[in-house]
Amino acid sequence: MSWKRVFLGSLLPMVVVVAHAQMVLRPTGIVDLPPGAWADTVLTTFDLEQPIGTLRRVDQLGDERATHAVFATHPATALKGLMGRGLVANGTDGALTLKVNRLRVDEIENRSICILHGEVLRRTGGRTVRLFESSVLTEADRCGNKESCHADNVRQALADFFELFKAGVAEGGPASPSAPSDATMAFRIDEKNTPVLAAVAPKRGLYRNFMQFRTNTPDLSQDFELKEAVGSPGDGSVVRVKHLNGEEREDCWGLSDGNHAYVRVGRTFVRLIKNGDGYLASVPMPQDASAIVMGGLFFGAIGAAVVAASTAPTEPLLCELNMLGGDLVPRDPGLRKKDYGMNIFHVTRFAKHDAPIRVTCENMPPVELGKGQWTGLELPPQAGTRNVVVEGTTNHESVPISTNSDKVRVYLINVKKDGAVSVSELGEQMRDAVVKDLKKEDRR
Repeated sequence: MSWKRVFLGSLLPMVVVVAHAQMVLRPTGIVDLPPGAWADTVLTTFDLEQPIGTLRRVDQLGDERATHAVFATHPATALKGLMGRGLVANGTDGALTLKVNRLRVDEIENRSICILHGEVLRRTGGRTVRLFESSVLTEADRCGNKESCHADNVRQALADFFELFKAGVAEGGPASPSAPSDATMAFRIDEKNTPVLAAVAPKRGLYRNFMQFRTNTPDLSQDFELKEAVGSPGDGSVVRVKHLNGEEREDCWGLSDGNHAYVRVGRTFVRLIKNGDGYLASVPMPQDASAIVMGGLFFGAIGAAVVAASTAPTEPLLCELNMLGGDLVPRDPGLRKKDYGMNIFHVTRFAKHDAPIRVTCENMPPVELGKGQWTGLELPPQAGTRNVVVEGTTNHESVPISTNSDKVRVYLINVKKDGAVSVSELGEQMRDAVVKDLKKEDRR
């Protein structure tokens, strides 16, 4: 059974539109699917309120600005468009469904990256069976002026996922009859779906990819020896590997000596510490933070955290292992750099009425403000705007706010004698003056 992958990029271009610090992915190319590998429905279980990636670029003034990646349409619709019509499921086998649990694009140093975790499900007789599950990491050159590179990476990640699925089907595949009947629920990390959690000790060998670690099935063909890395605390938690050349080492996600598992960070390997249904890693900070950023594990906020923490190289960075993709996330929320700005609504101190002002934004609880008080709305980027309703005693105003910028915006609420409100967005000079005078105790 042969399968030839065909991309119709010249006929159906992938377009990325950059506007207002937001990158909109418009994937219209086609991923040709192997026979039997069609999903007639696409489900997405990741947080649709969040962008699927955040890229940081330095503007002409030398300031770092965030560019948010969002799909022009619902992610399930966009991914369905990537795959085209697909193939008809075989008779009584039931329809197949692609469920995407995680999807993220990033740009770190000189590489553009897409990470995807998905499952292929079959619905038969009123129950769902998981036929296949895998993570895929796609890397390419830095985008530069090529605006379509992230959309291309999403398409390539899907194509690679289905190629793995084809190979899994040919080998009999890991069937999972006890998969949840609710296909829309998030993927459960437990001992059944993640066999390494059930093992007393991980098997010795090299992990060519994250899934080999999760399934506790390392590559046993390569012999190696570990030694303490320079700068290690001396407890064997950071090691180097002998008898592997640079290319072989960089091709590894991690390894195990039969007692502990290690994840590759740059040229070294850092021990993974079991923590409930997951793992932690205490990553030492080198003087040159780019050595870690280029390690192939750090994405977006993680890269920013490495740079932030590199000012104190003696303090390690405690990270959690993302069990869907195999990347490391800083555990300290303070190191997770904000990807978007704040919209501030402030009642002027010169309000002529003392009745409370009600500020409401969709999908958020309302806030009541008195004279001189303010609230800050930090909203995940979206392709469109969100409406904020400001209610006074006798009227209300609806203010559309943009969430696709990393700048601070200030809206001043004026209150008249009869309790009527009017809202105006402040210009740059007035905005900076108001922000400077805001007090923490006045925030609601």
